[in-house]
Amino acid sequence: MNTINIVLAGVCLLILISGLAAGEGDNDKEQNESWGPTVAGCRLSVTADQASYHVSEPICLKITLENVGEGRISASRFRSGLSKDYKFDLTLTDGEPAPLTLFGKRRASLDGAGSFASLALAPGETDTVTVPRFNRLYLNRLYDMTLAGEYTLTVKRRFLPSGFESVKDWEEVTSNTIRIVVREDMEEKVIEDEKQ
Repeated sequence: MNTINIVLAGVCLLILISGLAAGEGDNDKEQNESWGPTVAGCRLSVTADQASYHVSEPICLKITLENVGEGRISASRFRSGLSKDYKFDLTLTDGEPAPLTLFGKRRASLDGAGSFASLALAPGETDTVTVPRFNRLYLNRLYDMTLAGEYTLTVKRRFLPSGFESVKDWEEVTSNTIRIVVREDMEEKVIEDEKQ
């Protein structure tokens, strides 16, 4: 009886260890896929707070710039808007660029107006911005995402690599690409669920 218990405990232990090892590899893979390519010692990540949203639900993002190089990098940070700091490549299901909303067009015309600050990141440091920033500027308030479907989003950010000082030396880093699913309103979803 004791031999059977020892064998069962050993088998359970092996299963547990192999499951943990497989989980660690998957986790590393997910973390590596959450960043865009490294450019001149810098990388960029974008994540959404949910995988899918209802048409009228605010879409919140987290954008992280990380210095993985050996020297200090610099970037500008405009206080009046996002499109001077970040470029959003948002496409519809059919691959067409998502248009700006009327509000988004107005914000884009104001971006760059006002003051800006210099952002400096030492090796290993990150700068994370959450959208909404500046009074509820959700992604779908800036871009028309009223059609249900799957959208793809990639974010770009300009920065000055270590050792460079001229405007012509600015580099652009691209984030990972995420998919954002927009569903019909909640009432329609409940009706569909009830029919099934």
